[in-house]
Formats: sequence, C-alpha cells, structure tokens
Amino acid sequence: MLSKSFSKAVLFTCLTGLTATASAQAWPPEGPHENVSFATKPLTLETSYTLRQGFSPHGIFPSMDNNLYYHRYWSEFIPSHVVYRDGPVRELEYKPNKKVGQARATTKLGELTLDEMIKHPDSRAQGFVVVHQGKVIYEAYPGMRETDMHIWMSTSKTIASLLVSQLEEEGKVDVTKPIDNYLKEFKGTDWEGVRIIDILDMSTGLDGSETMPNMMNFEHPVSQWHRLVLQGGQELAPMTSRDAVLAIKNDPNTEAGQFFQYSSPATQVLGFLVEHVLDQRLSDIVSERIWSKMGAEGDATLGLNNAGNGGIFAFMSSRLRDKARYGMLYTPSWKTVANEQIISDSVIEKTQNECRPAMFERTKKAAIEAGQWHFSTDTDVLCNSRQWDAVYKDGDMYKAGSHGQGLYVSPSRDLVVAYFSTSYHNWQDYARAVAKAVDNN
Repeated sequence: MLSKSFSKAVLFTCLTGLTATASAQAWPPEGPHENVSFATKPLTLETSYTLRQGFSPHGIFPSMDNNLYYHRYWSEFIPSHVVYRDGPVRELEYKPNKKVGQARATTKLGELTLDEMIKHPDSRAQGFVVVHQGKVIYEAYPGMRETDMHIWMSTSKTIASLLVSQLEEEGKVDVTKPIDNYLKEFKGTDWEGVRIIDILDMSTGLDGSETMPNMMNFEHPVSQWHRLVLQGGQELAPMTSRDAVLAIKNDPNTEAGQFFQYSSPATQVLGFLVEHVLDQRLSDIVSERIWSKMGAEGDATLGLNNAGNGGIFAFMSSRLRDKARYGMLYTPSWKTVANEQIISDSVIEKTQNECRPAMFERTKKAAIEAGQWHFSTDTDVLCNSRQWDAVYKDGDMYKAGSHGQGLYVSPSRDLVVAYFSTSYHNWQDYARAVAKAVDNN
C-alpha cells in the first residue's frame, strides 16, 4: 500500500512535470550542448531565434541550450506582470571569502568543491551568490550576466508561504480552517474540507502531484493544469487552469497529513487565497509587501496562468542578487536591505518549529525505498514546512526549484545562498556545505 501510494502521488518534481520529464533522461542529456558560458555575452540574432523555436507548452524541451534561453526570457512565452521595485538600491558590500569556494559536496558529478562544481561543464550552473552578515562573500556568473533576469521556478513557492503567513499573523486567514471557508467555489469538490495548513505543507491527501503517470495521462487534471499554465491545451477550451485545479480528486491511498505530496497546483491554490483575501492581483501584492521595500536592483516579473492569476508556484523572475536580497529578509541582515522588518520573527519561527517531522520521515523512507527521493538525505533535515522543502535541526531552511534553482536561508548564521542553473541536479548539499564553511571561518 505504501509503495503504491508513492508511485501514484509522491514523486517529487519542482515545476509542472519538467523535472519528472527530465528525471527519465540520462545525465548529461544526450546530444551536444554549448557550455553555459556562451550566455555571458549578448546572443546573436541567429542564436536567439534558433533557441526561441524550441518552446513547447507541454514542457518538453529539446536541448539544454533551449532551456538556458527559456529560463532567462520566460516572459516571452508566458504572459506576465511587472513586480515593481521602489526607492534607492540597497547596495551590497563585496567581501570575498575563499573558504566558501572550497566547501565540498557529493552529487552525481562526484565529490567536488563549490569552485569545481561551478566550473564543471555538466553542472550547468549559471549564477551562484552567498551573502553573510549582509555582505557578498562569494559570487559567480558562469552562465549569465549579473544584470540578467532568471526564472526562480519553485523557489518562488516560498513567497506564497510568506504571504499566507503574513495574512495569518494579521488575523485575515486561519490556516487551521479548510480552503472552502474562504474560496466558495471549492465547496462541492474534493478540496472541500482540506485545511490551509495541509496545503501549505503539501500534505492535502489529493491526487495532485506531478508524477509521471499523472503527467502522461492527458485526461488527468494535473496534466491538464500543466498544459494550461504553460499556455497550451487549446483543445481543453473553455477549461482554465483554475478549473483543472478544482477537478483534482482525492487520492484513495492516503489522506491529508500523512505524506509530503509535492504539488504545484496546491501552491496555485495559495495564490488564489491571497488574491481573494486582499482583492488584488498577486503581482501588486508582492510589489507592495516585499519587492518595493527591499532595495532591489531591478523589477521582477510574475507570470500569469491562463485565467489571469499570478503563477506564484514557479513563474517569478529576477536578478540573482535580488533573489538574495529577498532571502536576507529572513535573516538579521534585513536591516541591510530594508527600512522595516518585512518578515517577522514569529513568521520565521512558525516555519521552523510548527512542522511535522514524523510525516517527513515517513515520506522520505518510503520514497527512498521506491527510488523516488529527489532531495538531500542529510540526517540534519528535520522536516518540510510551509512550502519549504527542508528545515534543518538548526533552523536553516531550503527550497529547490526545477532545473537546479535554489534558495537557502540561515537566520542563526545570518546567511543566504541563492543560485540559478539549467541542470537536473539538486545543489542543496552545496548550500549546506557553505553554511558549515561559514561556521569554520
């Protein structure tokens, strides 16, 4: 029963089946591809037009080079809103620490230092930045320019978590109540009775995970949702991606709170909730509550689903240093980038302390047995919590995104690690190794 449940509902992917599609491929992907360094210079017209042709609304990309183009220019393919910055740029002092580059971790590429991983042609790393005590102590751009924007993929799910937690703190949302208490169209669907906290923790008990069986079954709501949010699925008209979310059914093999079931549609529901409660577009909410207050270097963009809702499950794009500035809001260095504490201590403590270690361990054990665990096996990881993939025993938090995106924040160390890439690797253990390197400095 347990392994069957995992084969149906708990295969971990980070954005609408893209990682699931990739995980079935050999690494490195077959066929030649350019070193990511070609993207550190302006692309020629011919290269731009050629790479642009490979986009598919089904999320199946023909080459790593096309991926590199899409990750930087996602708003060419997905309608988007601007997330506005405001005020003076809060510059970050650069104070390099050579020990960070010597931090070691083991991945499918072997045991390498961070410097070696960054330079490895098959890492597909594009940008990597480490901020400690408000200063940039490590920064590399092997596959992009520092002023380029890049999609966050699922690391943007942390913004959905933050917004819901803020509304909870303001008394506008009770996360112990079911989602249909706020969104009436969820009544009469299998979402009725599902608590908001179970949506936050991705433990809904619904068959809403982006597993390969679900993705490859074009009649399944998750497959339909995937095609629709990527602006495909014209044959499904007049269905919208919102309709596809509402059509997701119960998983007969589990129930809410039993397993960590990775689901981007669940994050989309949190976006629906935030927009409904505040009666604003999600892009304006993120602008007003976060982006305009953190001294960002540039505007960000937020993609839209085909119903016009903000795609907070993946479609945030920004510069890398601005992603790091967002991470700094979870640390004592918020004072370096903001005039006010945007993320309260209580919001951070809820994420760190009000999680379900037993659920996480049960999920991890069964997933490893089924060969479906795609996160770190580090025993220091305590749980997943409120859209974060990992909360460590020391309170550090980590979130992965499809194709090797990541965000690691350590409130106690006053540390942020943020990175972009176009690989099928998870660099979580490098972020953790950097945290330990800072300890030993």
